[in-house]
Amino acid sequence: MYQLLEVFCIDFEASSLSANGYPIEVGIADAAAGQVNSWLIRPTQSWSMGGHWDDRAEAVHGIARDRIERDGLPVPDVIEAINNLGLTGGTVLSDCPRRDNKWLEDLYRAGGYSGPPFVIGDLEAFAATFAQQCGILSDAAMLRALEEATVAFPDSHRAGIDARRGVELLRRLQEAGASLADSPTGGN
Repeated sequence: MYQLLEVFCIDFEASSLSANGYPIEVGIADAAAGQVNSWLIRPTQSWSMGGHWDDRAEAVHGIARDRIERDGLPVPDVIEAINNLGLTGGTVLSDCPRRDNKWLEDLYRAGGYSGPPFVIGDLEAFAATFAQQCGILSDAAMLRALEEATVAFPDSHRAGIDARRGVELLRRLQEAGASLADSPTGGN
């Protein structure tokens, strides 16, 4: 059975989806350990002065600006926490890698780095390949796993829960593959 060692899902929430938006929360789920970490990110002075806050984005994720300013961790502390998870060399996935790579890049650059030590890959593409490796060949089985993951962890627009949903999808695919391998017919 294919293992999910060193596979992580990541998700960001942001102040806005505009070019001047900035990351306000990051969540990371470890597929092997089942552990989820998330941190509110205190805006840097540059983000506070020149960044864009969108009230519509706040209505979606439910994180108020004063809350991240009060409860958010400084950017260097968030980066240190991420680096301590050992993501470098692993597979880091997102359901929206283009956008999440931007937030990751913005976070590390704000912390004085030239860029992050890893690149976020596409969860959907990885899941499709993983499903095949697990012996799942039908689209229906793939959709069933996605539906089960979404029911278990509904779209909350909170980074930790959204990252956990990605890991749950992979876990459901792994379980479905194991069930297929154990069945007498081995069918889908």
